[in-house]
Amino acid sequence: MPSLNPDLLAGKPEILKLLPLLDAKEPSLIAQRDHLLQQLLPKIKRYRVLQLQFHVKDVMYHARDGYQLVSRLYWPDGLTHYKQPLILYIHGGGLISGTVNQDDQGARDYASLANTPLLSLDYRLAPDNNNVDDLVTDALAGLQWVIKHQVELGIDINKIQIVGVSAGGCLAAGLIPFAYEHHWSIAQLMLIYPMLDDATILNQPELTGLITWTPQMNAMGWKGLLKDRIGDETLPSSVVPMHTQDYTIFPRTYIEVGDCDIFAKEDQIFASNLSQAGVNCQLYVYEGLPHAFETFGVAPYLSSIYANRQSWLLQNK
Repeated sequence: MPSLNPDLLAGKPEILKLLPLLDAKEPSLIAQRDHLLQQLLPKIKRYRVLQLQFHVKDVMYHARDGYQLVSRLYWPDGLTHYKQPLILYIHGGGLISGTVNQDDQGARDYASLANTPLLSLDYRLAPDNNNVDDLVTDALAGLQWVIKHQVELGIDINKIQIVGVSAGGCLAAGLIPFAYEHHWSIAQLMLIYPMLDDATILNQPELTGLITWTPQMNAMGWKGLLKDRIGDETLPSSVVPMHTQDYTIFPRTYIEVGDCDIFAKEDQIFASNLSQAGVNCQLYVYEGLPHAFETFGVAPYLSSIYANRQSWLLQNK
């Protein structure tokens, strides 16, 4: 049976009381949850990645239906604009929350780890999408913009790597079939505790009281995106990555997840399928860590996890 890493809980006993209340509906339980959050938040300090200085600018382009997207380009100071590798970064938020602006620090962290230009991709959020593939084609529009402007940007389009966090991992994996169809080379893919399967909406009793992203929350995210098509096995893998039939189209891939995460099983299955297809897949399953474990603050295990991430990112230099 999984249990939370003691280092995650150190000095923060509120966590064990908070987690069972995340799906609270009764006013008294909601009040109790909010009180625990107020006690917990002052104790959380963000893990510090050694930061580079960047030239930052927002870039605008349009989705296929004319929807305006505003992504953010981070260019390390002193780096030439000639044949540079690029990270396409896709933030998380369960498909229903999060913005480029809100995840500014996360984008800076990954760009700093890699010492590489990074484009943080904008995408509209469910349930405001009109089509089930609006979010992934919004991300696709960012990739298309980079390819169109590769010369003026100074990008080597053969050294594009995609980093997707949580729901961003869903969209990152969903870009691969489009890249394959258009004969665009994606050098490598990094999926941080990715959200890959709309079937993961049932309770996992062994994780009760340990999880930070619950099956109920996951159902809300997927239903927001898919609406009445949740559970539709005919949906393409660009929308539900676990529907992938041909894993050989994937580039080398890094997958990371904690074993106290409802995505642990689907992520390990996805990694196994990649490996069986002959894809170079590097999988890390961290004991005692829940979804989005970084949000619980500095802990001894984070230095090695960030070292693993950096080592992977630097392979694309």
